[in-house]
Amino acid sequence: MRALDRVILSYDPDYQASALTRPEQGNRSRKAKPSSSEVKAAMNGVNKRQAVLEVLREAGEPISVTDCAAKFAAKIGIASEPANLSDIAHRLSAVLTQLTTAGRVRHSGQFDGRKVLWEVAA
Repeated sequence: MRALDRVILSYDPDYQASALTRPEQGNRSRKAKPSSSEVKAAMNGVNKRQAVLEVLREAGEPISVTDCAAKFAAKIGIASEPANLSDIAHRLSAVLTQLTTAGRVRHSGQFDGRKVLWEVAA
């Protein structure tokens, strides 16, 4: 209905939008949440690939991205708040994918049927 209202409005400027459309719904597109400036600043000068490899080596066993993010945060001195850990995990997920492509890390099964466990490859 909203699309139809827009078309009619383009032809008839005096047209009143239908009662079925709700303008408060707004844009339904998914927007990325802004990253924490603390996390961004702390991670800016860090070699993420090297730090992730160190975290995986120190863990000694396969770990999830969330666990990796918590250990990474402790390593670089970021507060372990849920919002920070979520942002870090999102960033480290991309790093882990890059390291997988390079053959440096690998998937080592799943935990809870969804969470992928990561380990150093060789």
